[in-house]
Amino acid sequence: MTNEPGNILIMFPDKVSEAFITKLKMCDYYTSIVSCVPNSYEANRLLNAGFHSVYVMNYSDKRKLIEMVGPFIQKIIIVESGFLECCQTIELIRSVYTIPVYVIKTDTLYITRVYKELGADYVIHNKTGNIQFLLTS
Repeated sequence: MTNEPGNILIMFPDKVSEAFITKLKMCDYYTSIVSCVPNSYEANRLLNAGFHSVYVMNYSDKRKLIEMVGPFIQKIIIVESGFLECCQTIELIRSVYTIPVYVIKTDTLYITRVYKELGADYVIHNKTGNIQFLLTS
């Protein structure tokens, strides 16, 4: 299986920023990206923006959801908005999979090394929200 857009899971552990939705919609194939959000409000925002594969990840069934969407996923991108939520998400992913994990950070408040020690392969500081280079590589 190749790294096609449908093989990428983008996780939003806390919230989805409007800027990020705008940047993702600039990609020609954004409708085939698999997204995972924390609640139905965020899911509805993505669905209304034209995204198709959107899953709500409740705290009680996180592992089940990761296992359900996981077989088709070749890499995971976590969009960090909160330190604790990002750490929990990395730990969850690493308890199930060994696929590449990218963390996108918009600020420099938190120590990058913590994410790497928890199992993130790459931590990328990105204030613009443009992750097209990750979707095509």
